[in-house]
Amino acid sequence: LKSCIVTSDELGIYYPPKSGTLSIENTSITAPTGIVIKGSNVNISGNTTITANGEEVIPEDYYNGSTSGDNSLTLTGDAIYVESGYNDRDITLEITEGSFISENGRAVRMYIKEGEETEVQREISISGGTFSSDISEYMTDGVDLIANSDGSYSVGAVTAENAAAQVGDDYYGTLEEAIAAATDGQTVQMLKDLTISEKQTISTGI
Repeated sequence: LKSCIVTSDELGIYYPPKSGTLSIENTSITAPTGIVIKGSNVNISGNTTITANGEEVIPEDYYNGSTSGDNSLTLTGDAIYVESGYNDRDITLEITEGSFISENGRAVRMYIKEGEETEVQREISISGGTFSSDISEYMTDGVDLIANSDGSYSVGAVTAENAAAQVGDDYYGTLEEAIAAATDGQTVQMLKDLTISEKQTISTGI
């Protein structure tokens, strides 16, 4: 998909194949759930915007591919939802640029059932972009999570210009990271206004 506009009143894209690569570049996708990935490779780059406007649904089980009505695909309300369950195929998602917004769920979510054992690959690699929720667990090495004033997060390098907080001479992309890094007696200085969601908890570690 290159320079496309995709709109849907249910699901923007469902991608479950065993092999191949879906490349999304400079494309806009708007749907209650943006993309569901259950197989193969997906690469997202450029000025891509994926917006999910559906209600959040927490996944509890896998879709098994049945068409008989006894099992159905969970539409989570996420911009991107990666679901395991087809254990005969790898899943890789690489995001290098773009904007990923979920109004009620997560920007990126991966669901793997607790205790699942599989030899196939399950990997999300994020090295750039802006996200409506914290995606730090999926970031590649060498990049930082940066909290923005509007409550979103960007992925990149922390500088004095974009840092959320400072401790001594060190800059941090999020207030949580700065508090965690501060030792007794050190001052954490906020460098910009931040919107803290109801789901966030900031701990001093004391």
